[in-house]
Amino acid sequence: MGRDKATLDFEGEPLLARTVRLVAASGVGAVVVVAAAGQTLPRLPVEAIVARDEIEGQGPLRGLASGLAVVPKDQEYLYLTATDAPYLAAGFIPFLRDRIGASDVAIPVVNGRLYPLSAVYRVASLKPAIDARLRLFNPKERGLVSLTQDLRVRTIEEAELRAIDPDLVTLLDIDTPEEYERSRSQTDSFRR
Repeated sequence: MGRDKATLDFEGEPLLARTVRLVAASGVGAVVVVAAAGQTLPRLPVEAIVARDEIEGQGPLRGLASGLAVVPKDQEYLYLTATDAPYLAAGFIPFLRDRIGASDVAIPVVNGRLYPLSAVYRVASLKPAIDARLRLFNPKERGLVSLTQDLRVRTIEEAELRAIDPDLVTLLDIDTPEEYERSRSQTDSFRR
């Protein structure tokens, strides 16, 4: 992308601030933001717990472990998302949480692709699974999709997802300058 996504302007607010605001409005519980050790964060619109990922180059599981360390002990579930996910359909997080059942994660799957950064996880199951994955030497075994191999997974298929998010906008992210510009111009069509 060429610059810090957290500070990108999106409809008059930093992208991270927008994501935090939308997640907080879902009632998921405490909102935890994981940032790099020296990363400057924009002002956030709601109270959030900031965890610092002090070990560079270890990938998303190390960052998730840093975030889990500060999640309140009484929080049973968490919704995992990325800074660059500017859309969150109203009711999406409770929709997944209501479907987790006895599983450890309720995760969207569209066209055979899992979306671990748009999923609800059972907090108590995550820490041991992450710790086990972080002990593995092969970086390919330390990704978010690999983590699901160690969890009881409840997949939420496209047809079911479209009941709460008809355009599947929650699954959209911004990885390139072109996607950023396109998403800014399409925002009106995604508003609810």
